[in-house]
Amino acid sequence: MNFSSINGIGSTSNNFDWRQGYHSGIFVYSNIGDRIFFQPELLYSSRGYEYTKQYSEDKAISGDTLQFRQNMKLNYLDVPLLIKFHLGKIFFEAGPQFGFLLSSKSRDEYLLNQKNNAVKVQSGYYSHSVIEPIDIGFVAGVGYQMNSGLGFNFRYNQGFREVVKRANWQKNVLIQTSITYTLGYRAYKERSTGNTSTDNFEEYFDLSKARRRQDGYKVLFKQNIQRISVVKVGEATRSEVQYVFNSIGSHTPSNVLLMGTSGFEEQTPLYKGFRDIQVPFKGGVRFSTKSSIGSGTIESNLELEISKPGIWMVTILTQ
Repeated sequence: MNFSSINGIGSTSNNFDWRQGYHSGIFVYSNIGDRIFFQPELLYSSRGYEYTKQYSEDKAISGDTLQFRQNMKLNYLDVPLLIKFHLGKIFFEAGPQFGFLLSSKSRDEYLLNQKNNAVKVQSGYYSHSVIEPIDIGFVAGVGYQMNSGLGFNFRYNQGFREVVKRANWQKNVLIQTSITYTLGYRAYKERSTGNTSTDNFEEYFDLSKARRRQDGYKVLFKQNIQRISVVKVGEATRSEVQYVFNSIGSHTPSNVLLMGTSGFEEQTPLYKGFRDIQVPFKGGVRFSTKSSIGSGTIESNLELEISKPGIWMVTILTQ
């Protein structure tokens, strides 16, 4: 839902009122830090304003106008570029917004005094030529994001440019309430939280259900890791844990730090890990990767426990 009007010089004295509209569109949700996300959007937004001016009977324009009302409907293609900060399920968002005028239409209504009788006259016309084609503004908002993907938010948008050309610096002002749904958000939360249940971890190998859930290991903690697979690849009297990174694009892990309660650390061109471990073995790995939009780094952490001897391969998919 949209609630739009005009503010700026002359907007108070000239009686601009709020107009109700709507918005609809799509967005992309990408993490650039532990709690910070970048969200570009593409929205169709119905905005505008209502304007009313009263005239006294003895000072009416041309001696006959008692009241003038204008309902201006403005349709924009809005492109907000937002940074979101999450505190649990509550989030705050802010960023610039660029609006591209798609259409505009004005409906004017005159109340005329004709021989002491009030007569209503209406007219409508397309006003695209008198409206600025591009609107630039700033968005700030707060919202609530559920793990199911359903979200609710409240936004305030202030325009920086004139709406009507040469109209005393009057700017768009917009209040929005939204219901959103983020595809894949439930799976993202399960991958990014430290849930100890391996049933919630989505693996990317084509393994059978039984093999994916075999006994012998337990994930203790997982943070900022896209997907993992823990597989016992062989029997051995001298047990090993091998960490293999499967990188996509430029997101190659750096600053890799291994941790383990026993064994000897080893690094080969194919994997990093520990040999000659004693079970039960508790270990993990910490590393850094570039964020999804290339600015800044993301710190990732994985901790697990191996309870059966053998050669274990832990494959980590980085973003």
